[in-house]
Amino acid sequence: MYQKHKNRHILLRKSCRCFCLFWSLPYDWQVGGAEAILSHLVVQELKIPCAHAPGLDPLDADPAVAPRACAEELGHTFLPCVLANLRRAPRLLPAPPEALSAREAAAGLFAGDIDAAVLPLSACGGPAALALGATPGALVVAVEENATDMRVSPADLGFENAVVVRSYFEALGVVAAHRAGINGASLTASENQIQFRQ
Repeated sequence: MYQKHKNRHILLRKSCRCFCLFWSLPYDWQVGGAEAILSHLVVQELKIPCAHAPGLDPLDADPAVAPRACAEELGHTFLPCVLANLRRAPRLLPAPPEALSAREAAAGLFAGDIDAAVLPLSACGGPAALALGATPGALVVAVEENATDMRVSPADLGFENAVVVRSYFEALGVVAAHRAGINGASLTASENQIQFRQ
């Protein structure tokens, strides 16, 4: 236990602002969930953003690779996007908002500030998605074009605040309408007709 806390203080004293776990394995790593669990443990212990990436042996290039995934296809480590986004990761505030200074609280982003999330259609089973799905007035935008192996959709969880869209471009419009306070149902042709009675 002492060694764990000693290592934590060494990292923080050296101004460590983020952490990347990297495994170089001689075989395909089939248990990617273990990497995610270890990343979460690092975040809990060190209170700094953490991400993970596998190091695989070179793979045959896929001629049908999407342009936005070219760096990943050539790198074999999946590190380019991990490091690019980890560099921009926010600093984590370990205390509740009421325990922070006015300056920290004003600059911080807290769970209560989030009222919309855009996710792949089949990846709604994570803790953040579950919490947002249970929040009244929040919006979960599920994108069909991004398939995952999780296979947990908003319908599986009974989310009443979910909107399913075909693409991320369409998701952008749904989030913009949500931020502007526009009811998305009022913008569709399937809106119920109004019945007039005399």
